[in-house]
Amino acid sequence: MPVFIPKPDEQANFWQPYLEPGEQVQAAWWFEQRLPLLIAMLLEQGGAIAELIFSAMRHRYFGALTDRRVLVMGSTGWHDPIPGKFEAFPRGAVTCTQFANWIGHVAMDLQVAGEPSVRRYRVPRSQRPQAELARALTGGGAMPQAAPFPPPVPPS
Repeated sequence: MPVFIPKPDEQANFWQPYLEPGEQVQAAWWFEQRLPLLIAMLLEQGGAIAELIFSAMRHRYFGALTDRRVLVMGSTGWHDPIPGKFEAFPRGAVTCTQFANWIGHVAMDLQVAGEPSVRRYRVPRSQRPQAELARALTGGGAMPQAAPFPPPVPPS
């Protein structure tokens, strides 16, 4: 169970050097790569020693959803950003194919256009409210807005 994860407003500050002019962060969260079930079970049952052994296998990230893009940056085991592991994808190129509750975390799958495989992530429950906005990623860009009602037609 990750502890000492930076608060969402602190995470939003990580993205300031990477934002385009006028771009706004809508949500920021921390997450990690989902591991195969057997390795994940060993990690959960093995405690601190297993965490140290398998820490090299688990990839951790900070994610952000802006009004234009989806941003992903690598994170150390101590929740520090790794700027060299920065990626940015247009919102229209990313689809959230799964956002499901599991015991202790949320399984989130992101499909990036042009990539053959799905990116499988594990979002801690503490980060779910921030990551919830990623559910809206449909590969079509911004969420569609409800069309305004047409003006009433006067009787003739």
